[in-house]
Amino acid sequence: MFAAFRALRSGFPQATATQTQLDDIARLLNGRPRQTLNLDTPEDALAREIQQIQTRVALDS
Repeated sequence: MFAAFRALRSGFPQATATQTQLDDIARLLNGRPRQTLNLDTPEDALAREIQQIQTRVALDS
């Protein structure tokens, strides 16, 4: 998981990276628990927010 951080800091060739490589790095970073999110992952926090918004919209309709 920390390989993504090291790769980006150590001169990862961002200009020549493929979309698949960038997607893999994003997946690694977004799948990492964050203390600021009460040890949720950004991916989980976003999914929870979207669910809450959809619930509010459904109730308002």
